Amino acid sequence: MTEGFEALPDDVQRVVYSRFDEPTPPQRVAIPEIMDGKNVLVIAPTSSGKTETAVLPVFSMVRELDEPGIKALYITPLRALNRDILRRIRWWGEKLGLEVAVRHGDTPQSERRRQAEDPPDVLVTTPETLQAILPGKRMREHLSHVRHVIVDEVNELALDKRGVQLTLGLERLAEVAGDFQRIGLSAAVGSPDRVGKFLVGDRDVEVLEIEAERYLDVSVAHPTGPHEVKERLELIHELAKERDSVLVFTNTRQMAELLATRLKTEYDDIEVEIHHSSISREKRMEVEKRFKKGEIDVLVCTSSLELGIDIGHVDLVVQYGSPRQVTRLVQRVGRAGRRRKRAEGLVITSNPDDLAEAAVICRRALKGSLEPTEIPEGCLDVLAHQLVGLCLDGHQVTVDYALEVFRRAYPYRHLDAETLREVAEFLDDIEVLRVRGDRVYRTKDAWKYYYSNLSMIPDERHYRVVTESGGHVSVLDEPFVLEYLRPGIKFICAGRPWIVQDVDHDRYEVLVTPAEAVEGAIPSWVGEEIPVPYEVAREVGEGIGRAEAALEDGFTEAVEVAAETFGLGRREAKVLADLIRRQREHSAVPLPERPVIEDLGGTLVIHVYGGTNPNRTLEKVLGTLISGRLGTTVRTYSTPYKIVISAEKRAGLDADLLMECLETLPSDERGFHALTLRIVEKSEVFKRRLVHVLKRFGAIEPDADYRDVSPRRLLKAFKGTPPYYETVSEVERDLDTSVAFRLVKELEEKAEIVRVRDPSPFAEHVLEGLGEVGRVTSGLLAAQVETLKRDLERRKLWLGCPNCGWRGRRSVKTVKEEGLECPDCGATYLVAAKTEEGLEKLLKDSERARRVADLLESYGAKALEALAVPGVGPEAAAKVLRSTGGREPHFYRELLQERLRYLRTRRFWD
Repeated sequence: MTEGFEALPDDVQRVVYSRFDEPTPPQRVAIPEIMDGKNVLVIAPTSSGKTETAVLPVFSMVRELDEPGIKALYITPLRALNRDILRRIRWWGEKLGLEVAVRHGDTPQSERRRQAEDPPDVLVTTPETLQAILPGKRMREHLSHVRHVIVDEVNELALDKRGVQLTLGLERLAEVAGDFQRIGLSAAVGSPDRVGKFLVGDRDVEVLEIEAERYLDVSVAHPTGPHEVKERLELIHELAKERDSVLVFTNTRQMAELLATRLKTEYDDIEVEIHHSSISREKRMEVEKRFKKGEIDVLVCTSSLELGIDIGHVDLVVQYGSPRQVTRLVQRVGRAGRRRKRAEGLVITSNPDDLAEAAVICRRALKGSLEPTEIPEGCLDVLAHQLVGLCLDGHQVTVDYALEVFRRAYPYRHLDAETLREVAEFLDDIEVLRVRGDRVYRTKDAWKYYYSNLSMIPDERHYRVVTESGGHVSVLDEPFVLEYLRPGIKFICAGRPWIVQDVDHDRYEVLVTPAEAVEGAIPSWVGEEIPVPYEVAREVGEGIGRAEAALEDGFTEAVEVAAETFGLGRREAKVLADLIRRQREHSAVPLPERPVIEDLGGTLVIHVYGGTNPNRTLEKVLGTLISGRLGTTVRTYSTPYKIVISAEKRAGLDADLLMECLETLPSDERGFHALTLRIVEKSEVFKRRLVHVLKRFGAIEPDADYRDVSPRRLLKAFKGTPPYYETVSEVERDLDTSVAFRLVKELEEKAEIVRVRDPSPFAEHVLEGLGEVGRVTSGLLAAQVETLKRDLERRKLWLGCPNCGWRGRRSVKTVKEEGLECPDCGATYLVAAKTEEGLEKLLKDSERARRVADLLESYGAKALEALAVPGVGPEAAAKVLRSTGGREPHFYRELLQERLRYLRTRRFWD
């Protein structure tokens, strides 16, 4: 059989060989199949020449078509990709006599008119822009000549509603153009056949999984020492000095900002830059160009550089923190080694869970054990939008005709007439469509609805992060705030840790105060969170079990077993073995077959290896049940390995109550699933998602503000309608009631309860992140006290002398050093207030002035400190001073509580 470039026409071969010496593995295998006219999915590593694999045969065939109109589409998921791809595709177009144009949301109107009047041979576009041009009469005529469609990064599109929308858009295109050849380009995926069907629907497809002639070389490093953060930075610095170019991936934008800032601050002998989706397009382009030229030593980025943007040679990929999934790691490390056969990657971890998890993921990556690709199916909001689109395309639409078209798409292969009719009738109710018998007609509002909802990406609101003085820190994405932030939670934002004091949903504000330590804080954007699969979490637990069993033969044997089981170097294996040994000495080592419930008196840590979604499901259910039993709100948080539930100690939360709640749960999986949905339906997250789904259905305006609609009324009004069922479906994708139900049974039957005063080594780092260590040990609270003391010393108050009338402003620190007396007459009977205006009011109220002066005379500088705390007036200061006598640390702890009370309530009376 002809291989690679030999399958191309002779004149095309000459052009190709002027640029390349030989074909890459995907080009060798796939070009002949594409030239044969087959639908093909090409799965190959990043930087293995996939673009030319598709473009060369398609351009060769397009040259043979002697007709006007657009003959080929190149669809990319990101507009950022277009810049790089367009350069390469245009070069080939020029060499082969074809016109190539680009079309996306930012394309100028003049260029759009030109394309409508004189269409290119090849159009590079995005999924949303294809939706935009399909209903246009002139562009639809040009699209009727399409014979080939290339879809880039199919692996990315298959995961969300953008891809689901594209599958129906391609079926609508097939109604206009007739059937066309489909070529998909993809990085490694866990379900190749499923992704192939996603691309072609009910047609045949050739799935070509091509291993490039290079292999992954991934390892894990866990720097330790007195200053672990500094150690991790130093490791990246050393790698940058040794290598030509280092690409550092983080899982969140904020971590990327923090890491890049620290590297720039600490080291002036390396060039560090940052790249993520919130940075301006111009800045990203400049950074990409400079990295490609070799002007940047370390480029810190997020998933913005996972996809195939050409940034030239990458010597090493560093993943900062666990990549959470095998697929992510393979995709990211695949960016390295373009000039040689080996793609080298290093995962740098920061806590024990991270270390064990990253080790398991690296081992799975080396074995090629990728997660299955979960494609959203039957999305009703997408169906509604595409039904309207089908009507706008100029067809006479009946329910049967729409059913026939849509069923060809893989996500809708099980669509039934009843569901489609329900969606159509809902659109009739809101006057977007008209349903008359079996016929479906567009209304005058159909155009507005369709073009207002081209994108399936939710338009999220943002919360401002502000300090008690009103200073602006940063912004947070709405899902993260609703899901994770409550008073007391510690998180990283704008490069430093903060503690949440209040969340104001009316003003979209999060009120914060500084925290001392970075370690353990939650990254401030978890909307980008990558869920850890159940299988990975379980494998972590099994590995810990083997290492614990080896402790019977001594610590050295446990290190050896940890190294072999997790594929770690001796230093990292020793960290894990030591953690397991200390855990064993403290209480019990949690294992998959032996979950542990750690009762700290008011705080429970449930150690269970469930993965992200099952543990999140169990967290929501248990949190709601326990809140109901205690009659007070409890705080909950989950990781793939732990669920934390806490309440005030007087509330009576303990392991016995937890076990009682577990016993009240439904005894069958179906009942547990129903209970979970009832609980989730009452959450802010469900209501927010319902608002987004209703916008995509056209039931509320696209720009409607979350604050201007009543989610509760919306839920009541739309329960039982297609938008409600789609919201339920969306929420279910982030939960896993099946595995969570199994975890419940494991906890009921196998859990070991340990009642301890101090958190175990396995629990410490997650409790630090929640601020819980400050409640069960002195660590975080002591840090908060020190922060408060330093803050109060800097604060200045207005002092007044009732004896001689003197007024002056002094800092607390100055009063401590010089004493509290009037500089004019020497009197020690003074009054104090935070502002000059407040001082004047105080002096006019003789009774109140006397109480303040008595406080200052009795307690001296301690009284001044109390009065300096925001929100603490004379009455509150007197209460704190009387109850504590000014004794440390109780005095400062009470002041912290008073400040917190003020911060949480000030918006109601400030």
